[in-house]
Amino acid sequence: MTVETLHTAPIGLEVGSRQRNPGSRQRNQDKELGLFRIIRGLGSPWDATGERQAVAMYSGDSPSAPLLADPLARVELRAQWEEVYAAPDARAFGAIDQFIFMIEVAVDPEVTTEFDTWYTEKHVPDVRPAGLTRARRFRRIGSAATFLATYEMASPGVLTSEALARVRGFEHFTPHILSIDRAVLYPFTTYETQSV
Repeated sequence: MTVETLHTAPIGLEVGSRQRNPGSRQRNQDKELGLFRIIRGLGSPWDATGERQAVAMYSGDSPSAPLLADPLARVELRAQWEEVYAAPDARAFGAIDQFIFMIEVAVDPEVTTEFDTWYTEKHVPDVRPAGLTRARRFRRIGSAATFLATYEMASPGVLTSEALARVRGFEHFTPHILSIDRAVLYPFTTYETQSV
C-alpha cells in the first residue's frame, strides 16, 4: 500500500470554524484518510506549529486524492511512503481519535536493512508498554534509507515519561542516524473531505 503525506499550511483554517458533518467520522472509519493538526513540531519540516498547520495522510498516489476541505490550503511538502509494517491493532488514519507521535528518520544507506529489522522487531515492541501504541512504519518512495513511523498515544506526556526514557533512542544505530524529524499531531474534529 502506498500512503502519501502532505504537510500543509491551510490559510484561515481554524479548529472549530466549520460545523462538523455528523457522518464524516463514520465514513472515514475504514479509510486511509486523516487530517491532523500539528500540536508540536520537533524538527523541520514539521517545525511549524499552530492551528493553521496540518498534515494530511491518505492512501493512493493520485493527484485527485482527497486533500483539505479548505480551498486555500497550500501544500508545502508532499511525500509518498510504502508501508513496511503495521501493528495488528493499527487503525486507518481516518479512524484515529487520539494523539499521534510521528517520527521521520534518515539512516546511513549501509545499515538500512539492519535498521529496518531492528526497528520493527525490537524498538516497536519496546516502546509499546511505555504508551506508544498501534505503530505503523513506512519507507519513503525514492529514498530507501528514510523511514516514517506513526504511533498513537493517550497524551503528549507519554514522550516525557520515565517509562519511555528507559527505551527511547536508536542504540548502536545512533552514529548512523543522518536526520530526525518529529511531530505531535491531533486529528481535526471538524473537517470534511473533497476530491480536487
